[in-house]
Parts: sequence; C-alpha cells; structure tokens
Amino acid sequence: MSPLSGLLLVAVFPGPRLAADPIPSEERAAAMERERRASVVLSRPDVGLFPHCRARAELDSPSSSAEVVFLATDADNCYVARAVPDGVLLAKRIDEGETVIAEGPSHWWTGPGEYCLEVEAVVSDRDEHGPAWFLNTATVPPLLRLRARVWRADGEPPARWTVSAIDDPVIPGRRGERYWDPDPFGSSSARYPFGSHCGWREARGVRWLALECSSRPLVPPRCPLLEPILRIPTGERGGCWLALGDLTGDGRPDFVVARNDNQAVTALTAYGSDGRELWRWGEGGAADIAYDVPATVYDLDGDGRAEVLCSVRGSLLLLDGETGREKARFPLPAGLDVADCLTIANLRGGERPADVVLKSRYDHLWACDDRLSVLWEWAGNTGHCPTARDIDGDGRDEVLCGYALIDHDGRVLWELPLPDHADTTRLVQLEPGGPVRAVLGCGGGSDMVIASLAGEILHRPQPPLADFHFQTINVGDLRRDPAGRELIVDDGWARPGRAQLALFDAQLRRIGTYYSAYQRFARLVSWGGLARIVMPADGAIVDGRGRAVARFVDPPPFGGPGAESPMARVADIDGDGQDEVILYNAEQIVVYRNPSPPSPQPAVQERLYNFTYY
Repeated sequence: MSPLSGLLLVAVFPGPRLAADPIPSEERAAAMERERRASVVLSRPDVGLFPHCRARAELDSPSSSAEVVFLATDADNCYVARAVPDGVLLAKRIDEGETVIAEGPSHWWTGPGEYCLEVEAVVSDRDEHGPAWFLNTATVPPLLRLRARVWRADGEPPARWTVSAIDDPVIPGRRGERYWDPDPFGSSSARYPFGSHCGWREARGVRWLALECSSRPLVPPRCPLLEPILRIPTGERGGCWLALGDLTGDGRPDFVVARNDNQAVTALTAYGSDGRELWRWGEGGAADIAYDVPATVYDLDGDGRAEVLCSVRGSLLLLDGETGREKARFPLPAGLDVADCLTIANLRGGERPADVVLKSRYDHLWACDDRLSVLWEWAGNTGHCPTARDIDGDGRDEVLCGYALIDHDGRVLWELPLPDHADTTRLVQLEPGGPVRAVLGCGGGSDMVIASLAGEILHRPQPPLADFHFQTINVGDLRRDPAGRELIVDDGWARPGRAQLALFDAQLRRIGTYYSAYQRFARLVSWGGLARIVMPADGAIVDGRGRAVARFVDPPPFGGPGAESPMARVADIDGDGQDEVILYNAEQIVVYRNPSPPSPQPAVQERLYNFTYY
C-alpha cells in the first residue's frame, strides 16, 4: 500500500521560520502563514495516545526542515519534531507562535540523500518537582517524555535519542470539544494532540517517502478488583455529607446522610450498617455542599446511646440515634446563626469528651458544655474546622483553631502570623513515639507549616510552592523507608485533569506527586500494615509510590449527582477489625471490604465524630 493511501489534507498551522530568517514584513508574514497552513499533510489519523513514528524523506540540504507533526482533530495548535542543521528540536505551536521545548545537537548531515526522523512519546515518570504518578491515563492524559532522533536511512540509528523533553500535552483547541472525560464543571478548550493525527510538513528540498506510525498503549499493572459488599440507594434523600456512628448499639457504624440549606441542616436519613433505612427527619434542602455540614453522631449526654447532633438555624438539635426523635434543642450562642462545623472536645476534664466547639465561618469560636452553655469564646482568624487534643497531659483538650493554639480554658497559647486562613489543622505525631506537632495548611496563602507545640515553625515545603492551594492534609505511614509518617496534601483549586496531590516527608520535602481526575476527598486507609490513599475520583487505592494496590468495581461515578463527588470515608463496617472503604455521592452509598488482615491502624485518622472535609 502506498504510504499516502487515505491521505488527509488539512490547512492547519504555520510551519517554522528558522532563526536565521530575516523578520518579514506584515504582508509577507501573512502570505507565509497562508502558505505554511496549506503545507501540512496528515496521513495517519488515530495514531494512539502514545505514538512511535518513523518518517523517511529525501533531503537536499540540512536546512530543508524535515518536520513531523502531531495534531488534535479540528485544531490549529500542534507539536512538531524537526531536523535542523546540526541537531533536532521539539516544539509546540500555540496560537501561531512556536515554543521550542528542547533542542539536541547531532551531526546527522552527510550530504543529500535519504534520512529517517523518528519520534516517540511515552508517559513521563517525573514532573518539574520529581517523581510523578498518573492514576488513570484513560481520563487524565499524563505528562509525556518526548524523544526524537535523525540519521541517514542506509545507516544505523543513533544509540541514544538526540533530544528528550518532558512536557504537558495540553494545547488550546475549539471550546467545547472533548478533551478528557472528567470535566463536569464546564466545557474545556484544552486538546490532546496525540492519538489524533500524525503527518509531515511539505517544504522545499524535502521529498517524503513514507511514514510508519504505531501506538504503544499503556497497560496499567494488574491489581485486585474490589467488589461492593453493600450498596445503599439514597435517591431524593441523598446528600454529600455522610456522618458515621453506632445508632443501634450493635457496635458497628451506621450511616446518616445530611442535606442542607446554605449549611443549615434541613433533612437527615439514617441507614443501618446492613443498608436498611432506620428513620427520616426533616425535608428538602440541597445535596450539594461547598463546606462541612454541621451534623455528627456522638453520645453527648452520656446515656450510652449515640445521638445525632445537627445545627439548624438558631439551634443545635440532639436527635435520638435509634429513632430520629428530637431529644433536646439548645439555642446557639448569641451572634451565631448556624454552626459552621461541630467539634467534640473534652475541655472540662471529664471521663469522656462532652463539650462542643462551635464557630462562625471565619471569625468567631465558642466553646460550650453539653447543654450548650458557653464556657469561653475567641474572636480571630478561625479558618475552617478546629482540632481538639490533649497535648499537655492534663486530661483536658487544647484547641487548634486557625493559626492559634488555645488552652482548654480559652487562654491563647500562641498564634502564628501566617497568610490567608487555615484550611487544615492537625495535631499529630509525625514520628512513632515522637512529639505532637501542629500541621497547618494555609490554603489560599499557598503555604503549609509544621510547628512545635511552643509555636515555633519547624518546617515549610521544600521547595516552596507559590501556586499550590494547600487544602486538606492527611498524615500516615505510607512508606516503610524512611521512618516517619508522610503527608499527602491536595491542591484544592487545581483545574480538572491536572489536579495534584503532593506527597511530603515529615520535614516537608516534596517526594512525589499524584495526578488525579479530581484531587479532593482523598482518605487514608490501613492496608497491609501501611497507610494507603483512597482516590475516589479515580476509583483506586494507591500506595506511597504511586502504584495502585486495588481498584473499585462500579464505584459512584466522578461528576455524578452532588457537588464534587464522589466522596470517601473509611470505617470498620462489618466488624472484622479492619476499615472498609465507603464511597458515596448524592444518590448512593457503596461499601468495599478491605481484604487486608486486621492490623494496627497506622493512618492518623480523625475520630469518626470529628470528621471534616478540610
């Protein structure tokens, strides 16, 4: 078959102008543009996401500019690999301008004759920060390592690639054209040129003879598939806030789904650990959320039976966990319309936590007893969800709220001058048996710190990340070596398809990056004696080196009903001593069994009743 069989001619893009060319006049530039747009021959459609191409041409001189083109359908922007005098270059053309990605020296010219130009694209295992892992290349096109070389056709190809570069294969295209699947929040104008068309540019002194293209599909390593053990349809009662706790007294966590009206709880539906509906309270409200919803399960009154605590406008309600009937209604502190979140703490030194910490969205906090009488209050930069823990061993909790550490009696121990507000607050041990540290994520301030309990900043990210929104920080032992726990942090405002979760060691040195369909709501689960990362949008559980250890069968889809779904939680639902994985959105709850044998829980998890999306 002729190499030009099925030839497709498309006017697509201007060819290159060598650096030695004089700058043309405006009229000449326009004419050259038209000529170059008509000079691209695309002979191979659908070459595969990771192509390997070898073009053969007769060249009159080293400046004949043999050029292979990779182009997305219906787009003018593209990648090119070009043989130039004394070398080979890789370039990206966007909006009629060209950027050279990399150029490598090569003394390939030996006189007029037939030459080969070979180009391949493979998944890169690194980005600009170091190791990088792409969890689902079917929906999230990875960074690519592009390589090219040129040689005389009657000789042997060079032992090494002449030029190699890592690049993000995202180029502008027609708005609304399909790029990658997971972009439920708007139409994308980004395009992926590989897997669309491959061809060459016709030029003086170049006679193309053949183009051989093949694709190298990326086959993910095999890993266990997890079948659901429980699926609960929530239908019109569904929501994107899921509280967990033992409502029935059988020792297993049950499910409470909350709906809300601008954060105030409007409807609750309780389901047993076996999936049966237990009760309903309230009506209406929205499933979508953009914040924590003030609803949790806890035995606040100490009668041995859990209540469901929730904030409506003006009040905090206690509902009987088994029936949903209202047991008590307490007015919120003066000045608080609805609680931004609920944190259970032990501020009075009782045998068990029996106090409630409430806050406004960003500027006020109230510490209350179990009847919602105010113990103390604090005005300041509260950030999102506070953390409570006894860090001085006096039997009473301290509260880390915003950038301030507050003693059990309301005395501010210290406050750090950090930017924006705290998206994440953690009081955790970063080394087994080591001291408790304060971990703070300064979301919109593009900063994160580890501080001592004396308020001394010990570590900041290395290298600094100026454009990273430190949203949620999960801490756990993700690797056996080195010793110490790791921190997995999501970039809260990343765009779909290039969402990142950064992995740091206990000194905040960046040691890897996960690229996900959507970065929010990752959770840690104990798996084989280590913490693993549940990636709900990618339907996978991955380890501390980017490898999938399991994938979910028929999980709730990314972009399904409810904002930013699906979400994830972990809890021992079946009583086997090991946490199961729970994925959910606004229409269903799906539980997957953890096949690992019971083991100590290395993941540093918040208590079930102090769950937060931050």
